[in-house]
Amino acid sequence: LYSQDKTVISPYIQLQYFKNTDDQRILKTTLTYSFNRMELPLAGMEITFYTMGDKKEILGTVVTDNKGAAKIELPNDFKIATDNAGMWAFKTEFKGNDTIEAASSDISVKDVTLEVTYTEPDSIKTITVKAYTSGNGKELPVSGETVLVYVPRMFSLLQIGEITLDDNGTGTLEFPGDLPGD
Repeated sequence: LYSQDKTVISPYIQLQYFKNTDDQRILKTTLTYSFNRMELPLAGMEITFYTMGDKKEILGTVVTDNKGAAKIELPNDFKIATDNAGMWAFKTEFKGNDTIEAASSDISVKDVTLEVTYTEPDSIKTITVKAYTSGNGKELPVSGETVLVYVPRMFSLLQIGEITLDDNGTGTLEFPGDLPGD
């Protein structure tokens, strides 16, 4: 009989924030590890989500799926404290076990609403983007940020341009007329 050293896995953990067109706000954590230069998911692991405002609050606990992902949806009426810059802070944590080390990730985000309109004045196809945050019942423009504009293709997205938002939180882009396909 002989004894072998136990190998402990050092996982990679990533926290992302998504907001879709239905105003659903989703926190997604992905837990993976590297083996022979391949990134493999860690399924069945318990992930805890927290808010990191004035005090650390548990949002919930979710088990990772077969892709190593765990998601939690924030309710539309969910209120979270912001810092001085209007940012929301979140944290996700995996407590670890006998074979996998503990890991955590955090993220700070600003909840922004994007409105995209398409017009064709004088036969020039134009895309207009308006970005704002909501505060005290008012729309506050988001200025100076860059918004990337894409069109869907069969297997990926094609970037057609970028818009830098002005002081009013708006910007425009002429839609290219020479894209392949219809």
